[in-house]
Amino acid sequence: MNVLLRNLSVYLWKLDLNRLKKQKEKKMNNKQVDYLTIFEKIVRDVSKILGKPITSKDFKIVDRGVPHKPPQKKEIPCGYTAVYTFLWAEKDCFLKIGKAGGKSTPRLTTQHYHAKSTRSNLSKQLLEDIEMSKKYKLTEENVSEWIKNNCRRIDIYFNPTLGKFANELCEACLHFRFNPKYENGIE
Repeated sequence: MNVLLRNLSVYLWKLDLNRLKKQKEKKMNNKQVDYLTIFEKIVRDVSKILGKPITSKDFKIVDRGVPHKPPQKKEIPCGYTAVYTFLWAEKDCFLKIGKAGGKSTPRLTTQHYHAKSTRSNLSKQLLEDIEMSKKYKLTEENVSEWIKNNCRRIDIYFNPTLGKFANELCEACLHFRFNPKYENGIE
């Protein structure tokens, strides 16, 4: 077990070093980061290191783009768990990364677009961020449209046979790698 943890730590450390290197390269080349490939690599490599490989048939990545439309209930594979991400396109910065269980469709479809829907959601966090809400004149009435027009939404769906821990592992790795603004990350 210690060897697995050490290997995982080394892998995540290398990912972080690669991220810093790529950020510098990106600033120099001004090219768009290929997040879909990065997400796929994280899912495959980390699960393989841990001895429980997740193959491409076990997960699906959906890039909703920017502007985006939130997923509809009928678009979500039945029983699948998911990790969702909101990438602020203008700043190339992740605002929120979270997870939803197989029975948590509203978490994926509506809650982050309505400030009063839950205790923790992207709309509410944007409105509570004084700098953001002032700069972009965000209100309860327009925050949903701001998210749709300014955030790139990428979701990762996991086959229910993997169980909830695959979902949680992916969310944790993406948090570690991207340090989203509204996940109480270390500044």
